[in-house]
Order: sequence, then structure tokens, then C-alpha cells
Amino acid sequence: MSRRMGTAGGSRRISRALGTALAGLALVVAGCGFGETHGAFVSTGPMTFERNDHAALRLQDGRVLVVGGMSKGGVLVSAELYDPGQGTFSGTGGMDQARTCHTATLLADGRVLVAGGSDGAVPLPTAEVYDPATEVFTATGSMITPRSCHTATLLADGRVLIAGGQGATSALDSVELYDPASGSFESIGTMNVGRVGHTATLLADGRVLIAGGYDNRPAELFDPATGKLVATGALSQSRVSATATLLPDGKVLILGGGGLASGELYDPEEGEFAVGAVMSIARDRHTATLLDDGRVLIAAGFGPDGETTEAEIFDPSTGECSPTGPLAIPRDRHTATLLEDGRVLIAGGDNAGTLLDSAELYLP
Repeated sequence: MSRRMGTAGGSRRISRALGTALAGLALVVAGCGFGETHGAFVSTGPMTFERNDHAALRLQDGRVLVVGGMSKGGVLVSAELYDPGQGTFSGTGGMDQARTCHTATLLADGRVLVAGGSDGAVPLPTAEVYDPATEVFTATGSMITPRSCHTATLLADGRVLIAGGQGATSALDSVELYDPASGSFESIGTMNVGRVGHTATLLADGRVLIAGGYDNRPAELFDPATGKLVATGALSQSRVSATATLLPDGKVLILGGGGLASGELYDPEEGEFAVGAVMSIARDRHTATLLDDGRVLIAAGFGPDGETTEAEIFDPSTGECSPTGPLAIPRDRHTATLLEDGRVLIAGGDNAGTLLDSAELYLP
């Protein structure tokens, strides 16, 4: 056997076999994305319409629904779907009501609740539900109070908590619950202050932390078990258009807002905020996305010199931010959606008054 393998013909056969194996391995490596530049943004899309103050979320089938917002032609009634496999956007059914600065929440059954917002003149009470199976929006019950720029949080029991927002004349302190089973909203009380530009974060124990806005009065916790709101620790500074991200350890990272570069960490066990990470620049109207590895991508927003391309990564293991990116286009009032494969879709927004239809993918 050793003599046959030592012949010239045997060597050629081994060489050909090795070459074939290496070629196959190269295909596998390429298919796994080893040729990608990690920590970079690459272009995808574009969307079918330019949009800012829209809503976007990942559906159960992995596609991303982008709905409503402001376009150069006015407030949009349209929606579109992003296919991560194709890297393209395509139109889907339109809403009953054009709306911007609304919310879109993925329900437990895979449908999407779109609630409130503004028609460009007044806040809206109306809501509708999108069914991905039929790609149709259907009207559902209206909110008790018309509102825009509010928050909507899916609770563990399948209901949706609607909090604050801009009312007809002022910031709202009212809170409502949407029940998908009945398709109706119910008023459940008031917060300690009217809030716009605030955050709402579902904690690991099922409570919801509501923080920030145009006031740094104490944050509050909504407990679904009691249906009550109770005060908790206060942010050190007023933060408008900040981001809030639930970290793997159960703490909440609040970043930026109100022209700040600083961050704060909320500890649910202590009920207090503590000084957190500091970003490279102050930013508002940015996005913060929890990546699959537990780090947080902070992207774009409005910085000291206007809309920015700067992005950075917060690492919970060090408590610090470090540069990544940058984006190809400066933008704020965009959306960021984590895809099933770990990439992040950045879509739309505003650049110095120009509304954007462009989209980018972040490669972790």
C-alpha cells in the first residue's frame, strides 16, 4: 500500500482530492460569512418610500415590517416588508389611517398592533392590527386618549401597556392597556408626571420601567400583577429621546438623550440608577440594539454637529463604549431592528432635513 501511495499517479490523485476538499471548504467558509468585514455597516435596500418617525419590527417569520412615518409628501399610510435573505424591501397592505410617531408592537400570536401617532396635525386615538399571513391591516378598538410619541410594551400575559405621549395640548400622564382578546383599550391610571420622549422597558420579572422625558422626576414601575404604578429611583438628569436597553444581567442601560453623552444603569433589585457608560459623543434620537452576544450597538442620532454617522458598542463586561462602524449616511429618527442572523437593519431617518429611503446592515 505504501508503494502505491508513493507513485507519481498516487500523488496526483491525492493532490486532486486535496484540492477538491479545499475548494469545498472555501465554499463553506464563504457561505458562513467569513469574508465579511465584522463591525461594519453595508448598504441594503432601499425602502420603497423615504421615512422618518416610522416604526419597524421583526416578524415571527424573520421579515421586518416598516410602517407609516413622515415622507416628503406628508404622513404615510403605507407599509413595507424587508426580506433579509434578498436584501430588498417590497410593499405590503396599507393602513386605514396615515400616521407618524406611532407605535408598532408584535403580539404573542404574530400579529402587530399599530397604535396612535399623529396625522400631521393632531394626535390619534385609533389603532389597527396587521396580520402577516394576509398582509392586511384591520381596525381594532380605539385608545381612551389620543396620543403620539408614546410607548407601547408587550407584557408577559400578552396585553400591551401604552404610556404617556403627546396629547392635544400637553404631555400625557395617562396609561392604558390593550387586550388582544377583546380588541379593546382600558384606562388604568396615571404616572407621576406627563411624559414625552421617555422610555419603557420590560424587566426580567415582568414589570415595566418607565423613565425620562422632559422631567427627571422619579421613574416608575408598572406591575401587571397589581395593575399599579409605583415610583422608583430618579435619573440624575432630564433625558429626552434617550434609549433604554435591558441587559443580560437584568439591569437597564439608559444612554444619551437631552444633549448628553453619559449613560445610567437601573438596578431593579436596588430600585436605583447609577452612573453608567459614557459615549464618545452626546446624542439624541439615536438607536440602541441588544446584539446576540450581549453587547449593545449604539447607532447614529443627532450629535453636537447635527446628524452623525458615528456608532459605538457598549460592552457590559467592561462597562465601556468603544467605536465601531461608521454608518455610510448620517441619520437620526431612524429605526434599528435585530435580524434572526444577528445583523442589525438600520432604516430611514432624517439627514439635515432630507428624509431618507436608504437602509444599512450592521455586521457584528
